Amino acid sequence: MSRETYSDDEIYWDVMTAVGWIDDAGNPIDNDEVEDRFNTRYLVRAASDGSEFPHNYTVAERGLENLSLHDAVNLGFTTSEYQTALRFSLLEGREITSEDELAELTSSRSRQKWNFR
Repeated sequence: MSRETYSDDEIYWDVMTAVGWIDDAGNPIDNDEVEDRFNTRYLVRAASDGSEFPHNYTVAERGLENLSLHDAVNLGFTTSEYQTALRFSLLEGREITSEDELAELTSSRSRQKWNFR
């Protein structure tokens, strides 16, 4: 069964794709070099012409759950972290804004509330 294509998919998700992280000088850095994924700038690629440029917002400003799953994985987030961000946003009405907050929410004592596992 093929997936039906919605016009919103093309308008929203296919406009820019996360490529990877960049340092303060705009140079690409590896996922394992990023200390704070929520407040580090990242590079995006425009679907229209393939140009690459820094995104206007950090993950903390935009919200992890507002990235596509593909973009979140490109930036080094796990699917479990992404799922936690989605559930947290739905249940609490706000975004996760730091590595510490994400670590607390994905810890073993919090896992039952925020994850399906």
